[in-house]
Amino acid sequence: MRKLTQESNYAPFKHGYFMHILYILMPIAFYLAHSILEASYKKIEPSMTLMQLDFEPAIPYIPFFSIAFFLMVGILVFLTVFLMLTDVCAFKRFNIMLYIGLFLSILIAAGFPNYNTLLPDISHDDSFFGSLMKIITNFDSNTNNFPSIMAIGAAAIMYSVFDSKKLNKTWLKIVSIVVAVLIVASSIFIKHNSIVDLIPSAIISSVLLIPLSLIKKKDGIKLGEEKIKRVVIDKYY
Repeated sequence: MRKLTQESNYAPFKHGYFMHILYILMPIAFYLAHSILEASYKKIEPSMTLMQLDFEPAIPYIPFFSIAFFLMVGILVFLTVFLMLTDVCAFKRFNIMLYIGLFLSILIAAGFPNYNTLLPDISHDDSFFGSLMKIITNFDSNTNNFPSIMAIGAAAIMYSVFDSKKLNKTWLKIVSIVVAVLIVASSIFIKHNSIVDLIPSAIISSVLLIPLSLIKKKDGIKLGEEKIKRVVIDKYY
């Protein structure tokens, strides 16, 4: 197994670097942990805490915004594949941002069981968007949505675009901000999350930026040293 170099960071498989593939275990572990949490608290129990604001039932339910959930999933899958193939260090930081944030959300929800009653009865809604909503609620019910995993996903999308040299373009930054806002807003309009759920997600994402900045600095030094060594070797040999 080759060590990470400047070349393998941006073309890992071409230069025989495969270690970063192990990060694929993180989404598998998250899915299992999330499934266990959902199975444990699928139904509302008296011991669970109601997490919603008094005015939120007045916010309109707009099932059209369910598209944003699947847009988020699609973008996260794309970023996983794209960064895994083109930018190893950014790929690792993206996974840390996303899955550490998601695991922290699960731990908080497991220790603080919560629910909301915002979603209306959609059992008889057989429309296209109603079907999308049923898929969402079957995966992630109206229990334990504090903190919001959709907000964590939105933050990871925006972070990866600002972080990776392969994606760090002005127009992509603007698009990532718009998409992140759309995802967060949609979680309110499809009654998946309360506004209260967004607060801890914002805190988690902000706090994670501190260790990630240190990791990025360390990665930069490591790859910079490799580049310097190559220049010295080419100069004298």
